[in-house]
Amino acid sequence: MHGATRAQITWHLLLPGAMPSILNGWRSAAGLAVTGGIVGDFFFRQGSAGIGRLLDKYTNFLQSEQLFAGVLLCSAYGLAVFWFFGLLTRVLVGSWHESAGAIRS
Repeated sequence: MHGATRAQITWHLLLPGAMPSILNGWRSAAGLAVTGGIVGDFFFRQGSAGIGRLLDKYTNFLQSEQLFAGVLLCSAYGLAVFWFFGLLTRVLVGSWHESAGAIRS
């Protein structure tokens, strides 16, 4: 790295070293973003109706089958997003970092 520019050092050394932490942060944030979006729709009621308002409607009218299906849909969506970022971490980081081993188990 002797004689390399700051951009070259960042691109070839710092970014690959930080990539596992960045991707694990995205993975955690993605699952929480799904929850935040549903809760935000549930409480703030702005724009078109989303899954949060549907869950509220099903609760108010005691439609337990639809409520259960909505909760399962929300859970499946959260797991899919979490799984996608785990797969992205596995693809981009591979097996060279210990965080990739934690994802597999």
